Amino acid sequence: MNAPPRIALLYWSYADDFAYCADLLEFFRTLERNGEIRLQILGRTKTRDPQPEIGPPIEVVTSGHFDGYINLGIWKADYLADLYRLGRPIVSLDYQPHGVPVDAVTFSGQHAGSYVGKMLADTGHKEILFVSQFHRQRPTPEAAETLVEDPTSSDRRLGLLIGLVGSPVLFWSTFPWIFEDAELPNMNRRLRKMIETRGHPPSAIVCHDTRIAEKVRDILEEMHLKVPQDLSLITFFAPGKETGYRPPARPISEMRYTWRDMADAGWELLQDRLAGTVKLDAPQRHIELPARYVDGGTVRNRKLP
Repeated sequence: MNAPPRIALLYWSYADDFAYCADLLEFFRTLERNGEIRLQILGRTKTRDPQPEIGPPIEVVTSGHFDGYINLGIWKADYLADLYRLGRPIVSLDYQPHGVPVDAVTFSGQHAGSYVGKMLADTGHKEILFVSQFHRQRPTPEAAETLVEDPTSSDRRLGLLIGLVGSPVLFWSTFPWIFEDAELPNMNRRLRKMIETRGHPPSAIVCHDTRIAEKVRDILEEMHLKVPQDLSLITFFAPGKETGYRPPARPISEMRYTWRDMADAGWELLQDRLAGTVKLDAPQRHIELPARYVDGGTVRNRKLP
């Protein structure tokens, strides 16, 4: 009787911190409890360095002699190339690698963004602001831009624009949100100034994720703007623990993804490679998972009285 395959789940952060996708981990824990796999979780090492290397050291991964790998959110091209050269089946979750034929499962930002754009246009919204997530790159080459848009955010923004094609909706300039404590007062001031300079709020604000949307709603309330009476608010969200998820006390309309769906699709891809039904050197397969709309009561149909 063959032993279950030894699978390493390679996590971009620390192995004991799965707060944002706990139900994805639970999916593979269940496979382990059922005797279908032998699972080991490897994360980055804890050091005094304020910015330790993303993911577990490749030497640690190599020494484990695993039968297959699940890459969760590690995006470094050279790391993934080294991983591919180990000659074992790999599936990448929450990130689509380029340059190496590694199977991948991601959430479709363009599908969800396009749905939002069309819905807002169809419900009479005339002006839309997208609040995008940006990061500061450190260190950067001399004179290089330090502020860059999150790829997931840009994908959702592109989908939103696609959904608005052919409509008369005015798309405001993208607002770059930097989710760092030191930047929050600046975010408050700049968003207020943008709206005050326009002389009126947009009819809808679309946010990269729920954390940002909650901060944006606080700012709007400080400006005495009511949601959804004065403007609509919608976001994108993947609950960290699907089975035990409880909506917040003040829900926000959202395009919702589920981590369990990602784990399920990723395991099917990895099984094909482990069984040999799909050869290791076969082209990359990529699955994009759609979102579903969950009405939190923050989107108003502006065509109605």
